[in-house]
Amino acid sequence: KNLKESLENQDFKELKIIFVDSSTSFNDLKQIQNKSSYIVIAFDYESRKKLFENNIKHITSDEFLDESDLKQIQNEVYNLSKWFDQPEIEKDIVYEEVNIGRLFHEQFSEFLVKFLKKYREIHNIFTKYQNSSYLASGRAYRIIHLFTESVGKIQENKQEQIFIFDKVRVDLKIGRRYFMFFLSRRNYLKFKKISEIVTNIFFGPRKISKKTTLLVEIHTIRYKKLLKTKDQTLDLFFYGRRRPAIWNLETYNIFRKSNSKIITSYALIDKKFNRIVQKENDKLTDKIKKLWSNHEFLYRFFSIEGFSSWEIIEPDLKQLIEKRIKEIVYEIELTKNMFKKYNFNSIVVFHEAGMTEQIIISKAKKLKIPIILLQQGLYSDTSEAKLANQSMTVYPRNADKFAVWGEITKQDVMKNANLSESQIEITGSPRYDDISFGKKSSNDYVLLAAQGPSYPYVQGHQIKNFENYEKIILKICKIVLENNKKLVIKLHPSLWEFDITESVKKIDSKIQVVTTGDIIPLISSCSVMISVSVSTSILEAQLLHKPVISIPIVDYKLGIPKIFKDDSCIVCNSENFEDELKNILNSDKIKQEVIEKGNNFVKKYFSNIDKASEKFIELLKKI
Repeated sequence: KNLKESLENQDFKELKIIFVDSSTSFNDLKQIQNKSSYIVIAFDYESRKKLFENNIKHITSDEFLDESDLKQIQNEVYNLSKWFDQPEIEKDIVYEEVNIGRLFHEQFSEFLVKFLKKYREIHNIFTKYQNSSYLASGRAYRIIHLFTESVGKIQENKQEQIFIFDKVRVDLKIGRRYFMFFLSRRNYLKFKKISEIVTNIFFGPRKISKKTTLLVEIHTIRYKKLLKTKDQTLDLFFYGRRRPAIWNLETYNIFRKSNSKIITSYALIDKKFNRIVQKENDKLTDKIKKLWSNHEFLYRFFSIEGFSSWEIIEPDLKQLIEKRIKEIVYEIELTKNMFKKYNFNSIVVFHEAGMTEQIIISKAKKLKIPIILLQQGLYSDTSEAKLANQSMTVYPRNADKFAVWGEITKQDVMKNANLSESQIEITGSPRYDDISFGKKSSNDYVLLAAQGPSYPYVQGHQIKNFENYEKIILKICKIVLENNKKLVIKLHPSLWEFDITESVKKIDSKIQVVTTGDIIPLISSCSVMISVSVSTSILEAQLLHKPVISIPIVDYKLGIPKIFKDDSCIVCNSENFEDELKNILNSDKIKQEVIEKGNNFVKKYFSNIDKASEKFIELLKKI
């Protein structure tokens, strides 16, 4: 605070300012600090922690953003992430009916949030202190250099830009212990190719004599009831490139007991395949080169308030696309072969953002095969969340039908996604058909479903939100333990999840932190579940008749979703959390009242409970 006040009092004086982020070399920073007096500004949570560890006074870049800035940044993300939709580059971005840029919309959007937040912060700092001199590294140096020549470079730690989906998370459970590790996408695909040879022998499709639906990137365990639903007139085919169909004994048994078949790359590759891929790889490479040569468009489109940021964005966007060109061609040729070999009456996708889904959708559209999007989870069903839901393809973009869980979702998509009633089918959720309703608690513990700041939103990159999140999580831990309850923490299964394991273990090493696996078994054995965000796990707990306390920590300005508006669970803040927890733990009456509110909401939110798979199959047979 004193440093901030000091800075505020020097509006018109020349300052020396250092921008510090996760790329900054702290060895170089310490040497500079010892020689001269600088104002240090931290741009991310990681660098702020290092500055504290090194006893370096600083302020955070958050100080230079207000609510209007945050809104502007988020809107810029939504606008700039659609660069691939511009007519000026259509001929160079579309290949085999597939928009190559759109394949990476999710990854590029996540990059843009971080970039545009830093851009806006530096813009605001420079606007306020134009007579200052600056030191910075990496992307921060390139941004400040757009505005002033009074900038020097500080040494940086070279970091490879890693986008979401560049690594594949692998979860293992051995006995009672959970393990998590990451494979490069390339190594994962190598292992997957070997496993598909065996899969094809046992579960590959042979003759097709029935109506057939292709399920794209389905999660075998979550949808086991659907996969095992047998019908004399319909066959289900599994096609997944991001995850295998079978990865343990349970998934093997699901397919063994079903009529569903698995299409693997092994069944789609012929003698000419590799030669065709190489030839098409060269064609796509040339096409993308032409795209990058359209300098006039790229400089103009990626301009903000008269300053073009294309030269800063260019290396990362090129890396994102160019290193995947061969993979794109490979996947497109696989899909072409699949549609030549098999006839499908319908296609089911679970979201439209993934590479596999987009390629299949583009081919299915050309062949006029109906596409059904099946609702995946709970989301913010508000008008404020409309742009976010469109960007993350919560709402259908190309699907012909949207199969939703119930009337609440139907009303939301008619209002906020402008879908007609004929495009919407209420099927319920096949995902929860076999959930263990009413299972009694076998362990007397409190379950904390922890989800850190969310990366698609600018608020998910603010330092103060990371600090507040960690502070509240630790406070929850202390309160639960003080009330003589065991605590289990389930982290959100995301590559970028903020891992608070080390911090909570300092409170009590006996706190169990689960990083892998499904949360449902943990919910079924808990006495109370605590959620810190709008999460599908709230619905799962209510389906299992568990009382839920929600403590929303980060405000993403998405409005209040129906699950909170309808008072289906206890919504509180960290200040009154202890009182609410004690009420549930000490009063069976209050606990039952909370459970009943959850039960009532579940009945409103879900149609066809326990029969959604059959209902969904009936829909597929009609199409």
